[in-house]
Amino acid sequence: MPHMHTIHDQSVTVRSAILVFGNTLRVGIIRQLYLGKTSRREIAKALAVTEDSLSRQIPLLVDHGLVTSEIIRGEVGRPVKYTLNKEATRALFSALEDYFRGASSPLSTFEAEGLKGNDVKQDL
Repeated sequence: MPHMHTIHDQSVTVRSAILVFGNTLRVGIIRQLYLGKTSRREIAKALAVTEDSLSRQIPLLVDHGLVTSEIIRGEVGRPVKYTLNKEATRALFSALEDYFRGASSPLSTFEAEGLKGNDVKQDL
């Protein structure tokens, strides 16, 4: 399992952003959620992938606070509605953008607000 190298001037938030945005499928999922898709089926169809291929990516986005999930009661098969946390997504992207522009990486707003992003040791 690949791991992420620790670079001395990268905050936990920057490493989280790299993990999240450094995967084409995760970026595609974020885009589809932004465009209003709410189910695995809709997202998978829009991305031309299987629903199973989303099964590892969506939980990572949930763990990082970018996506929320809600079981739709009264429906057959326990369908889940996914919603993009646009504010958290913008904050994470902004931290990465600031880093690209040369800003040092002290505790960012993303970290200060206690938003998730602790699992940066997961594989890319």
